[in-house]
Amino acid sequence: MKNKIKISPIKILILCIFLSAIIFILFKFISTSEYFRVQYIITSEKDIRLDYLKGKSIFGINLKSVFERLNTDYPQHRIIRIGIQPPNCIVVKAEKRRPIAYVRLYRDFAIDSEGVIFPIQEFNPDLPIVLGLENKLGYVKSGYKPKLKELQLVIKLIEEFNQIESLKKFKIKKIKVETSFCLSFFMDNIEIKIDEKIEQGLNLLLVVLSQLKDELEKVSYIDLRFKEPLVKYER
Repeated sequence: MKNKIKISPIKILILCIFLSAIIFILFKFISTSEYFRVQYIITSEKDIRLDYLKGKSIFGINLKSVFERLNTDYPQHRIIRIGIQPPNCIVVKAEKRRPIAYVRLYRDFAIDSEGVIFPIQEFNPDLPIVLGLENKLGYVKSGYKPKLKELQLVIKLIEEFNQIESLKKFKIKKIKVETSFCLSFFMDNIEIKIDEKIEQGLNLLLVVLSQLKDELEKVSYIDLRFKEPLVKYER
């Protein structure tokens, strides 16, 4: 039988302490080295600035904290990812939020398809304005994403309306939230009421529009909440 090499517990302890000391000294050297201090910040959006990170060790940066700060400081951007690129670079991937409508609260905000509210940078007259949420949302900050059924209903209406090719020649000018299951929207000069069954309601709208044809200019109101839609004409 081969002789087994026995190492005493004291020698193992000394070896562990020695290795730990080496690791600590090595980490201390790396974390304080100028070589690993942030010199470059690369962002996909030139508006985003992280100058306060320059000169800091990449090993001391809390990426989660920086991500949260970016969301707060730049609500008009969607922050996709932030990472470290050794030895001295921070990389941020972001994109500008695209508004699909404006929401009137204590002031007007833009809103994107994710339901995030953010400041209006450039007003687009082709986008609808959403009314009726003033008492439901009250005071909100930019970057806030309300968990509100009525708002989700609005987003669903806009997205599904825009996907229907036959409705491309029409525009939603205004949307009024009446209840959590009823919206009133103005398609050009026609007021249209629809419930939470958005897809079914829009399909019914297509049928109504095909039947009205040349009489459409005389129509002032269409109610799609019932099996048989209600159509009113201007007097």
